[in-house]
Amino acid sequence: MSVSIQKVQGRQKSLGFARVAAATFWTKPMGVSENLEKHWEMAQCVDDEHIQLMAFPELGLSGYGCRNAFRERALQIASLEALQEFCGLTKTSTATFVLGLPLALNRLFNVAAVVNQGRVIAFIPKSFLAARSEWQEDEWFSPASELQTNQVKLPWQDEPVPIGTDILISVCGKDAEEQFIMGVEICEDGWQANSPGDRHAHNGATVIVNLSASNWVLGKDQWRLIQFPANSGRQKSAYIYVTMAGDSTSSVVWDGQCFIAEDGNILAQTTRWKKPRESELITTDVDIQKLHHDREMDGGWGEATRLNQHPYRQVQANVRSWEVDNLRRPLPRLPFVPKDPNVMRKVGEELFNALAQGVIGRLWHVGKGQPFDAYMGLSGGLDSALAFLVSVYAYDQMGWNRKHLHAVRLPGPASGKRTQDNSLKLAKALGTGIHTANITRLATQALRDAGHEPCWQCLQCENAQARARTYILKTMGFNLGTGDMSEAAKGWCTEGGDQSSHFHVIANIPKTLVRYLVRYYIEHLAGDVKTKKTLESILNTLISPELVKVEPGQQIQSSEDKVGPYELTDFFMNHMLRTGADPARIAFLAKIAFSRKESEGDIVYDSATILKWLRDFYVQFGRAQFKRNASPDFVLVATLGLGAHDKWRWPSDGSMQIWTDEVELLQEIEKNSD
Repeated sequence: MSVSIQKVQGRQKSLGFARVAAATFWTKPMGVSENLEKHWEMAQCVDDEHIQLMAFPELGLSGYGCRNAFRERALQIASLEALQEFCGLTKTSTATFVLGLPLALNRLFNVAAVVNQGRVIAFIPKSFLAARSEWQEDEWFSPASELQTNQVKLPWQDEPVPIGTDILISVCGKDAEEQFIMGVEICEDGWQANSPGDRHAHNGATVIVNLSASNWVLGKDQWRLIQFPANSGRQKSAYIYVTMAGDSTSSVVWDGQCFIAEDGNILAQTTRWKKPRESELITTDVDIQKLHHDREMDGGWGEATRLNQHPYRQVQANVRSWEVDNLRRPLPRLPFVPKDPNVMRKVGEELFNALAQGVIGRLWHVGKGQPFDAYMGLSGGLDSALAFLVSVYAYDQMGWNRKHLHAVRLPGPASGKRTQDNSLKLAKALGTGIHTANITRLATQALRDAGHEPCWQCLQCENAQARARTYILKTMGFNLGTGDMSEAAKGWCTEGGDQSSHFHVIANIPKTLVRYLVRYYIEHLAGDVKTKKTLESILNTLISPELVKVEPGQQIQSSEDKVGPYELTDFFMNHMLRTGADPARIAFLAKIAFSRKESEGDIVYDSATILKWLRDFYVQFGRAQFKRNASPDFVLVATLGLGAHDKWRWPSDGSMQIWTDEVELLQEIEKNSD
C-alpha cells in the first residue's frame, strides 16, 4: 500500500499549536477614541504575525476607572460605537479578538466582546463583580446572573449576537477545521473557586481568556503569578491573562502585568510599569494537542468533566489555517534537564532523595530493618556511577556503614583501563566494599557450552558477557541495578543480563539527566577532591557498554554510534510519551531545537540526521518492549515511565509500520525539497 506525500503535508498544518497574543496599553478613563486607536494599532499585526487570537484588557474601550461616568449614556454609546468601528477596521482580518466594554441592556454589564471577520459573534458578561476594598463595581454594573436575555441586537449587524456565560467559541481554520475552543471570563471570575474558566474547560475549552483590570497593590504581582498559572494547570488549559496599565490614578495604579500560561507554566509575560501611550504585545504558541492528550490520559479529569457538564451554546469563529513554520514558545533541546541552575539544584536534591528513598525502602524490607549488604556492578561508566552515588546517599541517610554497599568490578575481554581505574578510584574514595571478579572465564565457558567459540565481536558474545556479570552479582546477594530510561526505550540492554536486577536504582532517569545528576553530586554532595576528580573523569569518558574487544589504538565501542545521540533519543522519547506526538510533529520540533546551539559544546543536527535516528527510535522502541515487560521494580520519578508497573502498556509483537512509514515520507519530502 502506498501513501501520498500530500497526506503527511496535510497532517502538518498547525501540528496541534495555536498562536495567541495578549495586548496591553496605557488606557485612558473615558478616553474612548484614544483607547480605540490603541486597540487598532495593536490589532494590525495579526495577519503578518499569523496570530489567531488576540485579547485586550477588561473595559479597555471605555477605561476601567470611569466610576460614576459608567452611568452616563454618552460613555455607553461611545463605547458601543468604538466597538462598531473596531469591527469595521478588522473586517478583513484573519484573527479573533476579545475586547472589553460596558454594555447597557436595561441594566449595565461589564462584558467581553468577541469579534471575528468584522462582526461581534458573542458577548460574555462578568459573573463575579469586584465589590470590596478599593473596588466598587456593584455600584455601576450588574452580575451576569441578572442578565434577562440570551441575545443582543446590534444596530449595525443583521443577526442578533448571543450573550451569556454559557458560550464557547469554536475557533476554526480552513474547511471549518477546529483549531481550538475558547472560553472567556473577566478578572474577578478567575479568582473565585469553581470559576467560569473551570466550567468552560470541563465543557471543552482548551484556551481560557481572562480580560482583567487588576490594579497594583504590594505583592499582588506575585499572587497573580501563583493564581492564574495554577488555574491553567488545574484546567489543563492555555490561559491568557491580560490587564491594563495607566488608567485612573484617583486611588490606585496599574502595572500592566500580562502573561500567557499553559498547564501551570508561564510561556510569555509582559514587562510591568508602562509610561503614558506605551503598549506591549506578547505572542506565543500554545500546545493544544498536548492539552488534549493530558485530558485524555487523566481519569480524574474525565470524572470531573462528567460532574461539571452544563448546556453550552457554541459559536464559530473563522481564522486563517496556520501551517506552522516556526515556533514561539520555549523549546528545550534537553527537555528533562532544567536550564535554570537554581531549578536544577532543586531537581537534583529532590531526585537524590526520592531515588534513595526507593533503595532505603527495599533494603529495609529485605533486611528486616537491619543494615543490609547490597551489590552493584560498578563499571566506571556514567549510569553505574549515578546509581552507586544514589545508593551511597541512601546508606548515609540510614546511618549504615558504607561497607555494606559493595562495588563489584567485573572486568571482561573488552573492558578498558580507564573505566576500570575509575571504578576502583570511586569505590575507594567513597569508602564502600570492593570486590573484583573477572567474567572472561565464565562467559567463555557459557559460549562454548552453547556451541559458539568466543570472538568477542558478535552479539552472542556481548550477551554472554552481560549475563555473566548479572549471574555473578546475583550469586553474591541482593543486586542493585544500573540501567537508565533511555536504554530501556531503545532496548540497549541484554534481557536477563544488565536489564535484570533485584531493584533498579535509576531506571526512570533519562541519559541526559544522568549526566546532570552526576554533575549535581560533584557540586553539592561530594565531600572530597578524589571523588570529584574521578567523577569528572567519568563524565568525560565515551559512553560504551565495553562488550566488543578492540585492538590497541582502536576506539572502544560507542553506544551513541550504535543507538544514536542520547539527546535525540531523549527528545523523541519525551515528545512521544509526554504528548502523544506523531512523527511529523516530533521531527518539526527536533529540527527547531537542534538547529541552534544553546551552550558551548552543543551539536547541531541537520534534518537528515534527525529523521534517520527518529526512524531508528521507532524501530528499536517497538522491538524492545519484551525487555520492558520483564523490568524489575524501580521508582517512578515523573509523569511517565516505561516499567510494566508504571502502567506502560505496549504490545511486544506490535507493528511500528505506521510510524516508520510516516518518517520515510518525511525523508522523501526532505529529499525532494533539496
